[in-house]
Amino acid sequence: MTTCKSSKTTSLFTTATLNDSPVFELVSAYYKESRLFRSDFYFEEAFYDFLTTASEATSTLSERQFPIIHLFFEAEYLFTQQIVYIIGTYSDRPLTTHDFLQLLEIIIYSNWQFPYVNRFVDALDYLAKIIGQQLKTSPASLKKTQPSFFRHIQFLAFRLVQNENTSSGNNELYDFVQKKYPLAFEHADKLRTIIKRAFDIQLSESEVVFLTLHIKRALANQVDK
Repeated sequence: MTTCKSSKTTSLFTTATLNDSPVFELVSAYYKESRLFRSDFYFEEAFYDFLTTASEATSTLSERQFPIIHLFFEAEYLFTQQIVYIIGTYSDRPLTTHDFLQLLEIIIYSNWQFPYVNRFVDALDYLAKIIGQQLKTSPASLKKTQPSFFRHIQFLAFRLVQNENTSSGNNELYDFVQKKYPLAFEHADKLRTIIKRAFDIQLSESEVVFLTLHIKRALANQVDK
């Protein structure tokens, strides 16, 4: 996980305090028993480093990203609030917003097993904005009305930051949706062009098909309102 060096904070725990404190075991057990996230190993390693070397690193995330993080990583965000409370009970100093951001980054990193969390969040923010502009809606609205589309956006952003560039597809299905849903396909094709320009990645025909079907439903929901 990428971090930035900082000398503005002091460690949350001295070695002696941490050795006498159940905080590591408590939070690690809470992470495991919540069954919300993947990879206990990634979390425990990064979390221990956070507890013992808080003075040496700060999160690559920032407060301006809170809205998009809370929207797309709500479970991770709420879990971070819970462990901040647990840590605060035993900490040698008050926890700060920077501590919260570090913990939040650790949890997202552990769950997605991807070290460049800031890039992931920025890609999500960008995709959410361009899709919202195309469909004249908001990500929050999509989350309520089309959770499958919302989730698809999240995984699309993840594939983009991993530089997955596939060209496979089903030509028959691609041709079918292009003819059957021309308006939705037009929106999807515009998104493909924008994404190619922004990320230098060509979406596959299968991806365009999935986007077309999601967009078709989104447009239908707007008509029904």
